[in-house]
Amino acid sequence: MSRPMSRWIARGVLSLTCVGLLGCGAQAFEPQFRERAEPEITLALRALAEVESPAPGAPLVVLTTATGLRAVSLEDGVERWAVEADVQTSPILAGEHVVATEGGTIVGRRLSDGERVFDAGAGRLLGAESDGERVVMSIAEGPETSPRGRLVLADAGGARWSHELQMPIGVAAVAEDLVIVPWATQRVSFLQAEDGVERARLRFSDRVVGRAWTAGGRTMIGQHDVVLVGPELEDEREIVGWQPQARPLPGQPPFLADGYTPVAAPDGAANRVRLVWTPVPGEPVTARDGVLYFLFYRQIFALESDRDEARWVRVLPRDVVGAEPVEGGLWIVDAQGRGSLLAAADGRVLREVELGGATVAAALRAPPASGEPTEEARPPLVEQLLEAVGRD
Repeated sequence: MSRPMSRWIARGVLSLTCVGLLGCGAQAFEPQFRERAEPEITLALRALAEVESPAPGAPLVVLTTATGLRAVSLEDGVERWAVEADVQTSPILAGEHVVATEGGTIVGRRLSDGERVFDAGAGRLLGAESDGERVVMSIAEGPETSPRGRLVLADAGGARWSHELQMPIGVAAVAEDLVIVPWATQRVSFLQAEDGVERARLRFSDRVVGRAWTAGGRTMIGQHDVVLVGPELEDEREIVGWQPQARPLPGQPPFLADGYTPVAAPDGAANRVRLVWTPVPGEPVTARDGVLYFLFYRQIFALESDRDEARWVRVLPRDVVGAEPVEGGLWIVDAQGRGSLLAAADGRVLREVELGGATVAAALRAPPASGEPTEEARPPLVEQLLEAVGRD
């Protein structure tokens, strides 16, 4: 049976089996919903084990400036559009949209022209994920010490539905007509994307789950480790999570950004001190090129993912305000609006592009690494490390 046909059957059976069953009404996150109820949970996990990856769009970077947002091509540095706005969170690229808090309202703009196409209301933006066209936004409301959650699904036509819950919500994802929602630190609900009806639910006893996302045709969940979504989740004893080599780092950046913590302000320290990496699905999950990039203001450390070693270090003239790992390298944007592609193997510059002025934060949709290094060689690692700590 072909993959599209088997998925269609699974989704249809999932919908039909919910008729008349507890927890399959119009509401989501109800306390009485049955966890791991069959056959719904098996159907959901199988549908999400292999997902369609949206076609990559043209390489682009959305820059937050002192006056608003600008979209610039990463290929040639040509500005595509610019809007004036009071941008209060770092921008998030979600499929064909860019999401940010503007003037107290969570706003989605079309990535092609910057046109404002949906609002998700007020609240503290936690994250936004997309399957290409649909965008699901996770929002915190109420006291910061005991926040309530709100989930909004939107597309180019505007907001389609929303759900509120009286407990914290993590960063949700949408794939295969399902919305995957971490909440209350150890629960994951699977909602029907069309209308937000809850179809299945998991609860974990031994791990925190704060984020859901898709990459490389797989769905993943995690917080302190990464777990592939698939039939193996039916038995919690068989779950094998992945996390990189643990090591102390300045500022103690988390392995994954906390899914229950709001997106940082464009000039916030969380944008300047963080780990960036891209997961490669497999058994187990690994980091692309075997490296995690530790950003510390003007410094970049390429860290081996499976051992406590640095591959290379670079010290830049200005703070890094945006970064995106790609196959074979790391794209970065600095505070002066220069884009650079650094080789994953040794940190040498492969490409540079001027993006047009001072930048506070940046979100990138970057192409794979290409080009020849502009440097013949870099100094030995020990000299790179001494430069990073300010010693000649």
